[in-house]
Amino acid sequence: MNPSSHMRTSEQNVAFLEAKIDRLTNQLSKVENDRIVSLQREVSILRQLLDLQNVKLDKVTSLLTDLVTQMMSRRGKLPGEDEVLELRAQGETSEADDDDESVLRSIRAFQESVNVSDLQRHGIQQQINHHVNHLQTQPHMAHQISMQRRQHLLNQTTASDHLGRALDNNMDPELHHVSTVVPNDRHDISSRQVQPQQQPQQQPQQRQARRQQEAGDEMPIKQKTRGKKRKRGGVSEEINSILSEEPVSSKKDQSTDQKSDGKVHIEFIHNPTTVREIYDEFFKGFKGQGPLCEMDEKYGKLNWRGDSRSKESKRYQRRKRLCDAIKRGSYKYNKTDDEMIEYLENFRKEKSLTWVMNGHIPDDLKE
Repeated sequence: MNPSSHMRTSEQNVAFLEAKIDRLTNQLSKVENDRIVSLQREVSILRQLLDLQNVKLDKVTSLLTDLVTQMMSRRGKLPGEDEVLELRAQGETSEADDDDESVLRSIRAFQESVNVSDLQRHGIQQQINHHVNHLQTQPHMAHQISMQRRQHLLNQTTASDHLGRALDNNMDPELHHVSTVVPNDRHDISSRQVQPQQQPQQQPQQRQARRQQEAGDEMPIKQKTRGKKRKRGGVSEEINSILSEEPVSSKKDQSTDQKSDGKVHIEFIHNPTTVREIYDEFFKGFKGQGPLCEMDEKYGKLNWRGDSRSKESKRYQRRKRLCDAIKRGSYKYNKTDDEMIEYLENFRKEKSLTWVMNGHIPDDLKE
């Protein structure tokens, strides 16, 4: 090889290395610039957070100062500015100082710019103004409420009187003397209600009078519809027969409620995925509610799953079919339940668990 060619190759290698070095330096500078920019952003974010925290601390200290000064002003232990400065300069506290004074000194040392006397006067003045406004508006509101109640009661009494007169005109002559007693009593009750309207302690009596009034309005209507079907008899017998009908319906409602409350709610596993889950639910229980195989004996079939058409009964039958197959196989082949569970898992492979529970089990495990 010629010396000139050797020099050329060496120069080319040097130029190539210099180009590589330049690229590396450029990449390093870019990386450093990116890091510096990201660090600057993080520093600016941290500064903003610090400023926000400082603002929050200032607000908290001002609120605490206002609270402590108000508490101490109520107790009559508010110290002056000179006393606080002297105690701060000495750096020690006496045993006679209470907790409120120590808290006040620490807060004032933390934030000296708060004027305690101004905050105290401002807070007390606001409380006084609020209390005075409340006292001024309270009698006016009470008067308005009493007037509204009185007007509402008068409207109800007039409407009930019109309704009573209309019913009297359309009533059978035989039951007319019964309806005449009710409006008189209703009129006496309404006259007694209008007078003591301004006394709050008589509101329960007004509610009772309204219920009696509604019962008196409904009684002539019921008597009119049933008067044509009954034989003529005493008025007391008819009223007793009307009143005796309501407890019967209430007893029926109570009996139906007791029957509905007697149903035991059992929760099943939603969307089971393995045969092991079905086995544990049937023989061990789910969420501490006992095994499913003992529910019929414990509560009775109809009390917890109903008849064979109910959703709970169908779920129970599918689980029982699968678990019976497991027990049948373990007894037939002298295997454990775990081995039979694994056998069924291998049998269904990619099939869903619902497919197996619906009766698609091996022929040797069927009944």
